[in-house]
Amino acid sequence: MRYLNNLLTVDIGPEIFLTIWYGELNLNERCLTYVNAAHIPPIIYRNETSQLEELVLGEKSLGRLENIELEKHRVKIEKEDLLIFYNNGMIKALEEPGVSGDGVLRSWSPANIIYPPRNWWMR
Repeated sequence: MRYLNNLLTVDIGPEIFLTIWYGELNLNERCLTYVNAAHIPPIIYRNETSQLEELVLGEKSLGRLENIELEKHRVKIEKEDLLIFYNNGMIKALEEPGVSGDGVLRSWSPANIIYPPRNWWMR
């Protein structure tokens, strides 16, 4: 990420920046290692507790400052947990009168898993 950030810093200037989330899933260890450069973090649906858990939101975006360090995070993914990736466009599309898109996203129910993903928030 440092290399990518330094390329961006030189090419785009400080008025433009990039948010990015990058992760690697180790299936043998059932562990996700990731860095977040100010992107909307994924959510894990924890099957055992029926709870949604938001991953860490990074504070630094890419392209503004050279040689930044992004903190690496690790999280265990248990059997039947569900990792949900989304972006601000999806949040905007989920908005309803009087309810934010983020609120709709967080109202997700595991009962919706029987439907195709595009219908998960339409029940």
